[in-house]
Amino acid sequence: MSRRTFAIVLHAGLSLSACATGGGLTEPTPQQIGSSVAAIYNGRAKFHLGRNNLDQALENYDEAIRIDPKSAAAFEKRGTFHRNNGDIQQAIADYNQSIRIQPNASAFYRRGAAYAALSEFDRAIADFTAAIRLDSKDPEIYGARALTYRTMEQLDRAIADLSKAIELNSASITYHLNRGVIYFEQNNLDKALADYDAAIRLKPDFALAFSNRGNVFERQGDIARAITDYDRAIALDPKTAMHYYNRAVVQFGQAHFQQAIADYDRVLALEPSDFISLHNRGLSYFRLQDYDRAIADFDEAIRINPKFVRGYTARGNAYQAKGDTERALADFQEAARLMAPPAKVAGR
Repeated sequence: MSRRTFAIVLHAGLSLSACATGGGLTEPTPQQIGSSVAAIYNGRAKFHLGRNNLDQALENYDEAIRIDPKSAAAFEKRGTFHRNNGDIQQAIADYNQSIRIQPNASAFYRRGAAYAALSEFDRAIADFTAAIRLDSKDPEIYGARALTYRTMEQLDRAIADLSKAIELNSASITYHLNRGVIYFEQNNLDKALADYDAAIRLKPDFALAFSNRGNVFERQGDIARAITDYDRAIALDPKTAMHYYNRAVVQFGQAHFQQAIADYDRVLALEPSDFISLHNRGLSYFRLQDYDRAIADFDEAIRINPKFVRGYTARGNAYQAKGDTERALADFQEAARLMAPPAKVAGR
């Protein structure tokens, strides 16, 4: 509704001004009229997007550009439509045009995100940096560049960008959470803990922060507090498999194999194709000397991922424990084959 009201007010405003000011009024230029009409088509496109009418939305974006081909904003909007619908190359083409017409931080930022989606990380960084030069006060751009730096394993730069994002928006749970993840990856546990604490203070029902904080406690050896945090994450968000997985890993490490199995059961109910959890549940059965169930889990893990080396090794151990040396040897040999480096081609 706000879109339609804005379009009507904008269009009516020109007419009302013409009526009110009398003979001294300067008539709007064709370009001004075109921009106003294009704004209406952009608004209609947004209206159709809200109702998932994608074809109609694209038709209206196209018409807005036909009417006002010098509108950087129109190309940017259509580019974002293409990006959100998986056509990354067409999105980049529209962002290129937007930037040619009028270089602006938003288009650079969005094109950077498109390049990041294509794993063209150097181009993504270049665009995010260009966006920051044009608008150094937008925390989202620093946050996006930080995630790209993290993917490139440039963790110090990622932390610097997230710290700047937090400086600009200290109330963001996302920036605290993401910086905490990177600190954890660097094994800087005190700083990771501080960021997760901050995220939880800002949003006391933030399940992901509890789950991640539990990982910090686990690495610090404070198992009781780790499990408490995983319990809290599960209570807040019982349909996210990761929380059960994290708790299962800790339970296994404490030799609480039945509890680990129960948590892996929940993981697999939510994500049946998680071959890592199948393998881990199989290890729990193995520790309980329930070799048939262990083998069944390893079988399924290998079926899902036939190149899963640990699956063959674990199944080989289970067959060996059952006294089936022939099958054990076959699995160990397959694991060795998968781990072997590729043979060199003569002459290369």
